[in-house]
Amino acid sequence: MERSFDATVFTKNRPWLLAHDAGRALFDEAVWAADAEGLPSDEHSAWAGP
Repeated sequence: MERSFDATVFTKNRPWLLAHDAGRALFDEAVWAADAEGLPSDEHSAWAGP
């Protein structure tokens, strides 16, 4: 069984993630994975860049 997501890990390490651009890399990877699965839709893409 896969472990569930624990947001406290990211909350605790947020300053480091932001200081080292790791947060952006993590976000980009999550978006890429979601796109590969066909999860995003044009209906809610106001946050997306050009």
